[in-house]
Amino acid sequence: MTQIKFGALAALVLMTASVSAPVLAADKAEARLAAAVSAPRKVIIDGRLWSCEGEKCTAGSQGKNQPIGRECSRAAKVLGPIVAYTQGEKTLGAAEITACNGGVETARTASGSDAAARSK
Repeated sequence: MTQIKFGALAALVLMTASVSAPVLAADKAEARLAAAVSAPRKVIIDGRLWSCEGEKCTAGSQGKNQPIGRECSRAAKVLGPIVAYTQGEKTLGAAEITACNGGVETARTASGSDAAARSK
């Protein structure tokens, strides 16, 4: 009887582990900044650790997941104007990037986001 319980528990753990991995990957985010950071930096925004180098900032799956537009807006307030934003499999379009930056469109926003939208 104990072996059956152990076997069932082991199977449950394996199934849970295989389901959790894709969910964590989907929570990752990436922002491309309008201007490169002067030096690599790390900053926590809403519980997520962001690592920035050059024009690229990435965040792991830690912290609470929130709607992509809201998360982008909060990141833009700390990191500066954003020209491209991805959260898991979701990517913001040109109008959404403008909203993310508080309604101020950067010169690179329109061309970068439109090209990304066309490539889909």
